[in-house]
Amino acid sequence: MKQTLKIGVTVLLVMALTMSGIALAQTGGGDDEAAAGDGPVAKILEALGPLVADGTITQAQAEAVAETLAEALPERRPHRGARLLIGAAAEFLGMEVEELVAQLRDGATLAEIAGSETDALIASLVADVEEKLDEAVANGRITQEEADEKLAEATERITTFVNEGPQRPGGGGGRPGPGDFGGGPPCGGAST
Repeated sequence: MKQTLKIGVTVLLVMALTMSGIALAQTGGGDDEAAAGDGPVAKILEALGPLVADGTITQAQAEAVAETLAEALPERRPHRGARLLIGAAAEFLGMEVEELVAQLRDGATLAEIAGSETDALIASLVADVEEKLDEAVANGRITQEEADEKLAEATERITTFVNEGPQRPGGGGGRPGPGDFGGGPPCGGAST
């Protein structure tokens, strides 16, 4: 009975991790990811670590569960705001969107990709948002005060997005994992 309870807890833990997005999108890296400490396999193995330590499951079982779950995870699509930023950044950098996304999924930030052009990239992305906010003010959809607030928020979000990658829900930052280009709209909710 006690062993069944532990296995049930293990299954619930793995399901909770999968549902909450801690286990990120499938990358197919397998053992390389686990060894590197990056990707969904490594995150699942980390969560299963206490169960291996107390003897509930073996390391081999943990690895089998982690690899199976990582392969079954759907690939996450970027949030609309992130897609717009990535598209604009790719255009600014003279790259194909797919090429830029591949580099971001490999763990690079936009700042690392842009190099010495980072400040100009941020200015360009903020200018795009400012233009849309100016249109919203001119059309009477928002006030100038609201536009100023949204622009300040957008500038902060864009700067963070470029320098650190997307922020995880709940305010946690850190480097993005594969497919992790979600989060709130970087333009402070301004419509496009």
